[in-house]
Order: sequence, then C-alpha cells, then structure tokens
Amino acid sequence: MKNNILFIISTILFTGCQTPEQANQQQQATCKTLSQGYLKIQNQQTYEFWRLEKVETQAEQSTLKLTYKQPTENGVIMSGLNLPTVEFLCTQQQQHVVLALQQPTGKSVQVLELGLAKTTIGKPKSLD
Repeated sequence: MKNNILFIISTILFTGCQTPEQANQQQQATCKTLSQGYLKIQNQQTYEFWRLEKVETQAEQSTLKLTYKQPTENGVIMSGLNLPTVEFLCTQQQQHVVLALQQPTGKSVQVLELGLAKTTIGKPKSLD
C-alpha cells in the first residue's frame, strides 16, 4: 500500500509540466490505483476493472467514473450479464483527489481523500 501511495504522489508531482492529455492519463492511473487499493482493503479483490467514463462536471474539476464487475465462475466479464458491480466516482480539483463509492440509489459516499503536494519544479526549497 505504501508503494502505491508513493507511486501516486511521485507521478502526480510531474503533472504540472505535462500536456492536458498526459494529465488526464495521470488522473486515470491515480484513480484506478486508489479504487483498486480500496477494493483490496475491503477484501474485494475478486472485482475486476471493467470501464472508465469521463463525467461532465464543473470546469475546474475533473471527474471519472470507474466501474468494477465481479467475473463469472469461468472468469468472464460480459456486458449483457447482470453481474455484481461496484462504481466509483473519482474527482480531482487542483491538488485534491476524492474517491467516492456510488450507491445503487444514485448517492455517493466518500471513501478516500488525498491531498497532493504542490509542485515547485525548477524552484529550490527554502530551508527556513
């Protein structure tokens, strides 16, 4: 788990010098890692990543919807089958990421929150 968090933080530090497409890919990787970590903590490793969708929201934030499904007995995930599903909403606003579990009623419950360090690329840290 510590390795995942270190990976997330180190990769996000480089987001400031990336193109919007690279930043979007970075958010996808961060959200996927957070959601998989949450499933692992909850002993729900049988769920497998199925789909990622961009959700239209306010201009200053970016929200992704991640869907995980539990495969059939022979390990197949088919879109036509009504398999057990877990859906997450992952919102990033500047240096802040929130992972929420979407309930069948449509409400979402926040499960993880991550504050990212501000990047100061090319600027030495002050020792004061």
